[in-house]
Amino acid sequence: MTPVAGALAIDTAGYAYDVAYSAATNCAIVADGDSGVAVVTLATQDLYHCSSYGSARSVVVSGDYAYVANGTAGFAIISLANPASPYRVSNLQLPGTSTQVALGAGWAVVAADDGGMSVIDIGDPTHPLVIASDYGVTHSEALAAGDSSIYLGSGGDLLNYSISPTWPRATAGQSLVSPGGSLTTNGAYVFALSSSGVLTTIDPNTGNGVGSCAASGQLETGLLGTSLNGSRVFAVYSSQDAYSPRSVVVSFDVSDPLHPRPLATLGISDIAVSVASYGDSLFVGAAGGILEYDVSEPTRFSLVGQFPALAFSMSVGNGCLVAGVGQFTTNSASLEVIDISSSGNPEKLGSCPVAVTSDGGYGGATAITVKGALAYLGGGDSPGFQVVNIENPRSPQVMGSLETGGLVYQIVASGHYALLDEENRVELVDVSVPVHPRIVSSYHLAKSYQTECFLGSCLLLGDPTIGDIYKIDYE
Repeated sequence: MTPVAGALAIDTAGYAYDVAYSAATNCAIVADGDSGVAVVTLATQDLYHCSSYGSARSVVVSGDYAYVANGTAGFAIISLANPASPYRVSNLQLPGTSTQVALGAGWAVVAADDGGMSVIDIGDPTHPLVIASDYGVTHSEALAAGDSSIYLGSGGDLLNYSISPTWPRATAGQSLVSPGGSLTTNGAYVFALSSSGVLTTIDPNTGNGVGSCAASGQLETGLLGTSLNGSRVFAVYSSQDAYSPRSVVVSFDVSDPLHPRPLATLGISDIAVSVASYGDSLFVGAAGGILEYDVSEPTRFSLVGQFPALAFSMSVGNGCLVAGVGQFTTNSASLEVIDISSSGNPEKLGSCPVAVTSDGGYGGATAITVKGALAYLGGGDSPGFQVVNIENPRSPQVMGSLETGGLVYQIVASGHYALLDEENRVELVDVSVPVHPRIVSSYHLAKSYQTECFLGSCLLLGDPTIGDIYKIDYE
């Protein structure tokens, strides 16, 4: 092709996927593939480069910044304040291969070939935050945005999204030093259990430990879950060894949070995977079924009943035990609603099929919580999040579902929202319309955490393996 008179013909070194004009600097800004971002001064025809530490596929400009769809590296923001010395201000890892970007009012939207769509708050260019996403979009051919709308061409369809400014936003998080990482709360304090059986009481206002104690006896290596019932915390440890199955359940008295103390220890010759409590009953989900223990006497566990189901997760609500049931080796899973009103006689009321979770060898829901007449389930396969109506316990019904960004470890419900603790991220789901839950905010993490608890406007995430706790404040 022969350039017309007066036109520019500049070799940018990379593959020029896209170009945008910067009125503030009178420069052409080029998404130059693996070479990053190229800045061409139109007055002098000088060429400057900035590495995006990815593959720049699409670019838009506003003011002194360029916003880049950065291939498998996600999303990058480049400073153009000095066109002769552009530099990367920040980068945000996103699912898939980011190929398109557009700007709205204070936010950017990025579409990926195979990772859905992410909406990013760019109010602070040094710390962009994902505030909404749709991972169900598998093809992204065209993208445009207005002040509060997104238009996405996907697989022959035109999808339209509205962006609301009223969702809770996650502010910058911080790591807390703690020996424990499996979390539960009584509303005033957070109780963190470690893999070695140490319970630490944490003041959420300061993040400091204010009391601790250790369980008695020999524990197994895997801390599978905790449950708070009144002034007692229960925790289950399991070897997860099919050839030598053994689990240990421990209890702690936290009536005085500053001076917790161990109460009882129970050994079980089975693989335990979940725990829940209600009144004077403790329920342990094991490979051989759900075991019910009478814990009315604080220093003793008395086996009083059993229910034939492998519950990977359990929650008590609506007067029933609600369990995510599956098998280690089969591709079927269900939600079971169990009547626990008669101690020692758990009885099935109803069930419904739910999505299977194959991640990590699980067959049932990996996370479940009940609020009112709704149960929220999390897993790892499609769909990763489901809302089930259990108002009629004899006929539970799946109402709505959505795709998630990874395996869901735990769910907490607060108001009209559910907070999903996933692999390397926390997602805030609006469940005000149960038949159409939607992800309205995502907070990306440097690692995965397996437990969470919500206290006021503060979310705490825990890793019981190494005793790491991460705090996120919502506003």
